[in-house]
Amino acid sequence: IFTPLWKGESAVILWFGDMANLVHSKSALVKENERLREELDARGSSDMLIDGLVFENEYLKNVLGRSGRKSDILGVIVSRPPVSPYDTFIVDVGSRNGIQVGNKVYAGGDLLIGDVVEVYARESKISLLSTPGRTIVGRIGTSSLDVTFTGKGGGTFVTKIPAGASVREGDVATISLVKSHALARVGSVDVDLADSLATISLMSPVNIYSIRFVEIDTDDSLGFATTTASKKK
Repeated sequence: IFTPLWKGESAVILWFGDMANLVHSKSALVKENERLREELDARGSSDMLIDGLVFENEYLKNVLGRSGRKSDILGVIVSRPPVSPYDTFIVDVGSRNGIQVGNKVYAGGDLLIGDVVEVYARESKISLLSTPGRTIVGRIGTSSLDVTFTGKGGGTFVTKIPAGASVREGDVATISLVKSHALARVGSVDVDLADSLATISLMSPVNIYSIRFVEIDTDDSLGFATTTASKKK
């Protein structure tokens, strides 16, 4: 059957036209999908940000409510080791917020972690109780024996007690002020029969390298004696 040439040309032209429309439609669809994906990604990021802020807000409410101290000032940690010196924090509140040298510093509501050692208008420097060589007196578990905890850095402590004392892994070390405050948890108990002493290693239950906030009690200063080992010359 003979088909006129012009009809063949028309068919080819129509075919190319359909293909061009199809390509254009696919291209438009891809662009639309990319736009929608970007919107979803942006919306997802916003939702994640909102969820994070809600969680953070609830966390801070719980922390401040748990402490029971109306005099607490919340400080955001702006510098920590290794940026700041070992076992020190820099927080974003200072004398303009009522912060004073000696104010006690808590994490998680009631865990005593340090005190304020330097104060500026808008910033303060915090020294952790676990600073190497720093010592503090407290008790472990249900024992009535006063022991001296020595800071080893990074939220860890060590002490020696009589080998017969009833101390086990997991026991909580406390410091008694007006009320008892948790300091650390026993990680290991190593008994040396040669001198009848047990070496107790302790660690703070919070990771000092990851906490973002601290609570500073502006109504009180450390009511116990602490010492810091002098630096070797």
